[in-house]
Amino acid sequence: MMLQLEKLTKYFGGLAAVKDVDMEIREGEVLSLIGPNGAGKTTLFNCVTGIYPPTSGQIIFQGESLLGLKPHDVAARGIARTFQLTRLFRRLTVLENVLIGQHRHLRSGLREAIFGRKGGKQETARHQEALHLLEFVNLAAKKDVLAENLALGEQKHLQLAIALATKPALLLLDEPAGGLNPRETEELIELIAKVRDSGITVFLIEHDMRLVMDISDRIVVLNYGQKIAEGSPEEISRNPEVIEAYLGRREG
Repeated sequence: MMLQLEKLTKYFGGLAAVKDVDMEIREGEVLSLIGPNGAGKTTLFNCVTGIYPPTSGQIIFQGESLLGLKPHDVAARGIARTFQLTRLFRRLTVLENVLIGQHRHLRSGLREAIFGRKGGKQETARHQEALHLLEFVNLAAKKDVLAENLALGEQKHLQLAIALATKPALLLLDEPAGGLNPRETEELIELIAKVRDSGITVFLIEHDMRLVMDISDRIVVLNYGQKIAEGSPEEISRNPEVIEAYLGRREG
């Protein structure tokens, strides 16, 4: 099992944003976490990645607890994450952004990740690896473009390349299709499938149901912080409790 959550609970004051959530992520799958706005999805992600300490419960990744770890320690264990709003070094080039994503693997740190020693073997290998990642996300032709000059869909691809540069075993995607048009969403679906096929397990939050139904192996549904359903896309699409959570109860 890649990731297990056991009775995961997070309170903010007297409000339970996440309550007693049990779920598991299996190696090699795409698992989607869906639910209405305010259901607790991003809070759950923040607990897994060390941004919020859970109030109670367990988070077990590849057999080891993540409780008490800071975000950089969680990343070092092999979990990468993207955010709803793209987080890029906007005044650096596309290539430089990916080189920064590699820095946790370098003893010499962030400055070495960007500049390196000219002509050094490590620098050459890092640049080739970064270029390979840009080819993977279809941005190789934009390697020298400033990140701020990319279209939104391209910025989403770059954020994904930066996350992949940390060499994760588990990739968390927080609303990756937000703001994308249908063509860009289709490209994103293809890219997520490529990530999964490369051997990386994917855990995503998404409101675009076409993307969720197309790419997911399984779906977990939250409502008011609690898990109300889990199953295949077909099962979830016919679940009356899920339909009620999204559309409300029909009177009579």
